[in-house]
Amino acid sequence: MTFALTPEQAHILVIINTVATTLSLLGAGFMIWTYCSIPTIRTFSMKLVISLIVTDTITGLTNLLAFYDQNEFICSIEGFLRNASNLSSVIWVTIISWISYKQICNYEPKVLGYYSRLLILNISLCIIPATIATVSTIFELTPIRFGHNFGNCMIVPDIFNIWAFELPVWTMISMIFYFSCKIYSHLKGVMDDFAVIEYKSALIYPLILVVLWMPSLINRFLVDFFDIHIYAILLLHNGCLKLQGFANAIAYGKSEFSKIKSYFEKKSFTSSTIRSESLLGLNLVHFEE
Repeated sequence: MTFALTPEQAHILVIINTVATTLSLLGAGFMIWTYCSIPTIRTFSMKLVISLIVTDTITGLTNLLAFYDQNEFICSIEGFLRNASNLSSVIWVTIISWISYKQICNYEPKVLGYYSRLLILNISLCIIPATIATVSTIFELTPIRFGHNFGNCMIVPDIFNIWAFELPVWTMISMIFYFSCKIYSHLKGVMDDFAVIEYKSALIYPLILVVLWMPSLINRFLVDFFDIHIYAILLLHNGCLKLQGFANAIAYGKSEFSKIKSYFEKKSFTSSTIRSESLLGLNLVHFEE
């Protein structure tokens, strides 16, 4: 089901996509850089969050391909990366919710060794629909392929996209909601310990995903089941999805502000000390001469 846009509507959509994608890529780059630079940030919960940010980065780079997706080959690449990275984002957020639930409600130190298995699980699951569409396109086995829809390249026909993408996304969002409710119920009257403090800060990322994905899910539901196309919801669909990386960066900056500030203060102090020692050394040399 496609929606014919006027040139003006298409132009506005491109502007929104460009601005939102740029902000998200800048935010994701800031998060990855500070995570790699500041050892105190590298907790297990933040490792999961940065994995989410890496998928946001892939999605952001994929959004740039939308400007060239008139080419069928480029459209297939864009569709594969978009579908896989979007699914991966939702899977990572589900994992963050589940791990937070386990660590806050029943702390298990062995969870720290789960990362490799979680990474393999995520990659294995997120590429399934896109791989089916790719194989079907190459060998012309079924009508399943990548095509234009909602202003992007994605899997068509809609019925396959519903079963292979939208239904899993709704299922995982339901799981996120369940884990979040269990956590907040458990936290009532509970004193904060180190596990609670660490994983409470990670709970903002599931909330961000649910809020920013809601316009997209509503738009898909209206189009898929009622063939109702509303341009304003389409704008929200595209803009909110592409702002996820930027919103995550704001939440990250707020929760890790003290660590980031401390890092830059120490770095500034070290640089100032080195400059002072260098000047002192030069003055001593001139004095001896």
